Amino acid sequence: ESSPQPEPHSQPHPVMTGCAASTSCDTCTLVSDCVWCKSSSLCIEGGVFGASDKNLCDEWNWLWKQCAMSGLIVIILIASGCGILILIILICCCCCKCSNRKTTSHHYSRLVEDQKQHNE
Repeated sequence: ESSPQPEPHSQPHPVMTGCAASTSCDTCTLVSDCVWCKSSSLCIEGGVFGASDKNLCDEWNWLWKQCAMSGLIVIILIASGCGILILIILICCCCCKCSNRKTTSHHYSRLVEDQKQHNE
């Protein structure tokens, strides 16, 4: 009688945790510390400025917190919007300052004129 052969030990599949556990852009971008790399279809560690390891995903192909637009384009759009907002505020401040200067100058001229008439 032959003795039973022991079954080969099967290695359990490693349980993926963290970013690697996400298999789609939708689930990956729900996690703040993860970015979805479109070129490799992998969820990797990263954040608002892209993948932590730039070798894993090139700068144009990562998505963070949304799956519609490349993260780099989002950063450029936000920076441009802030720049435009600052420019508008500066223009408004300059216009108000110039307007007040003209009003003050006109008011001062009128006071001088009234004073001259009063002295005559």
